[in-house]
Parts: sequence; structure tokens; C-alpha cells
Amino acid sequence: MKVTFYRNNSEDNAINKNLTPITTINNVVAKGNVDVVNPTIIVEFDSDYTEDINYAYIEDFDSYYFLDRPIAMLGTRCALQLKRDAIETFKSEILGLTAIVDKTEEIGKS
Repeated sequence: MKVTFYRNNSEDNAINKNLTPITTINNVVAKGNVDVVNPTIIVEFDSDYTEDINYAYIEDFDSYYFLDRPIAMLGTRCALQLKRDAIETFKSEILGLTAIVDKTEEIGKS
């Protein structure tokens, strides 16, 4: 499975997040039964990227994920627990919606 790892520099609830690519790894393995919403993946890192990574895109699932919790393993192998970012994953559909805004938190914002 191909996974691209990022540094997310935006608020979690932002759409069109400001993402800095860190690395892409092609041989990522899902751990146990695959849960598309909250998967746990096993990654073999060439170097220590874990300090920079807080976001990922899994091509096979066509979904973006927050790094929920790293679980240390042996050597350069690491298990990462991910949580799907529904806002970024479905942003095309969200931005394509027509809506009437009844209330906002600040005047002039919609």
C-alpha cells in the first residue's frame, strides 16, 4: 500500500489544509483487519521522520488521515494508528454543496 506522509500546518477542522510532504512509502502494511476509518499501519522508515509527521494520505483508500497515535516497534519499523480526516477526504463534495447559512460564529463569516 502506498502512503504519503505530511506535516499538517492547519487546524484540524480546516478545508484545503496546508500540507508539507515529508516522504512517500510504497510497501506499507495494514495491521489486522483493515479499518478504512481508523487503520493501523506498519511502516518501515529509512530515517527518523516521526517527529515531523502528523498527517497521511493512503492512496488505496483515497483518504487523508491524522496521525492519532504512534506505537513504537523494533528498529526502523513503526506502527501508526490513524484517524480519517473526513473534511479533507470529502472536500470536493463539501465544496460543491449549496447551503444557506443561518448562523455564524462571527459577523461576516460564512
